[in-house]
Amino acid sequence: MDNNGITLGYNANMTNIKNAVYPINGGKEMVVPVGHKILLSGDTHGDPRRFANQKVRVFCGDEYPSHAIILGDFGLIWSTLINDPYEKHWIKWLDEKPWITLATLGNHENYERIYQLPLVDLYGGKAYKVSDKVYILQHGHVFTIEGKKFFNFGGAVSIDKARRQNRVSWWEEENPTNADFYRGDESLRKVNYNVDYVISHTAPQKAIDYFQHKLPFGNLSKEDDMYYELKKQDPAVHMLSAFLENGLAFRKWYFGHFHITDSFEVEDRQYQVMYENFTTI
Repeated sequence: MDNNGITLGYNANMTNIKNAVYPINGGKEMVVPVGHKILLSGDTHGDPRRFANQKVRVFCGDEYPSHAIILGDFGLIWSTLINDPYEKHWIKWLDEKPWITLATLGNHENYERIYQLPLVDLYGGKAYKVSDKVYILQHGHVFTIEGKKFFNFGGAVSIDKARRQNRVSWWEEENPTNADFYRGDESLRKVNYNVDYVISHTAPQKAIDYFQHKLPFGNLSKEDDMYYELKKQDPAVHMLSAFLENGLAFRKWYFGHFHITDSFEVEDRQYQVMYENFTTI
């Protein structure tokens, strides 16, 4: 158990949570309850400052969530230096939060280093342990968090890889493998292909088709056709589409990657693409 009263075992549900002490102006302190909400947000790219205590507390209605989930491109395990001071600072910063931070794998990640982290049992699935309170979820598992089932499947193609350096700022492991897909299929069969939520970095093709007119993001506006065609060739997109075609049932599907925010429905299925915004479940 850590100093905030959170049990840090690998049981299916970390619910033994006490209040957290939150400092406010004037040196005073207020007691902030840690509830059972799960906070979700999109890509952080190595900058988790949006998860500052006050921002999270206000968004969650004067309580802290029990968990925060980053939908890929966590990006803090990025440097080729194991003891990178920037990385150490922000991991420590996250460790001091009263919640557990979980991240889906994205495309802008140092996979070489992540795959060297301890792979541990967590919430009924497997995750790479970054620290006592920060975990990166392995592709293809169903995690039970706060009594809700989450199917996690990350990864995506980097369309800017031509401008990146192999094994320094781009890693081919961004593409999930057949083994990842078969693990996901096996996990879903165990729950009859029925979960509460799906979390991923990119999205199935039907979802991408819906918001194609909003793509791409950032400075890629002159490359719209190329971007869309590249996403059609994305192995992660194909695999997510296959899970959907196999009958995957869910309440809502959350994903990041596209640097836009939108909630929409396709064929009676609910989706939410996220970037720097928050939502809770």
